[in-house]
Amino acid sequence: PNFNFEEMGISMGSSVQCLRTEEFAKVIGPKKVEFRGEECSLTQATRMAHELGDGYAIAPNPNWTFEGRLLAEIYDKTYSYPE
Repeated sequence: PNFNFEEMGISMGSSVQCLRTEEFAKVIGPKKVEFRGEECSLTQATRMAHELGDGYAIAPNPNWTFEGRLLAEIYDKTYSYPE
């Protein structure tokens, strides 16, 4: 499923950090961040950090951390289903 900060236990006002640039984005909604003064999705923030165009597909979760943990790890734990 699409990730959701609230479902992943990341509250509004929290900061996530980009691994590439070490910049922070502020969580402002279940699926929105504020990055470089703009409200956007984490995917768009990842494109901005990597200096990629809007049409470029990039997975944001492996590129950001929350409190030292990869968002990809938090996502996997949140959305894993027992077999």
